[in-house]
Amino acid sequence: MAQERQGDRSLPTRHPCNRPGGRGLFSLVYGFSHAETTAWSNHFTVGFLVLGVLLLATFYVVETRVIHPLLPLRVVLNRTRGGSMLAILFAGAGIFGVFFFLTYYLLFHERILRPQH
Repeated sequence: MAQERQGDRSLPTRHPCNRPGGRGLFSLVYGFSHAETTAWSNHFTVGFLVLGVLLLATFYVVETRVIHPLLPLRVVLNRTRGGSMLAILFAGAGIFGVFFFLTYYLLFHERILRPQH
């Protein structure tokens, strides 16, 4: 395992969960964005979505078995912390939706925002 020296302590620079977690999220995002340009029944779309779910499941299994996990599951399973994380997720998604649809409304209905030709 690669180590980086800092004072008296050595900090691990690699963690067993880095690769499946990051690649799983990438595969999910790529699968969803690929579905927009092609179709949901496209082989690449389905393959990337399934691969993303499998890699995130691998991330979960590895997280439950390592000594020092990146995301301790007790943090998410705590009702107070888990509820606050869920509220922040919904608030962020709501704000994103408002800005997204407000931009389209101003662009196409009110003709305030005009694309530059």
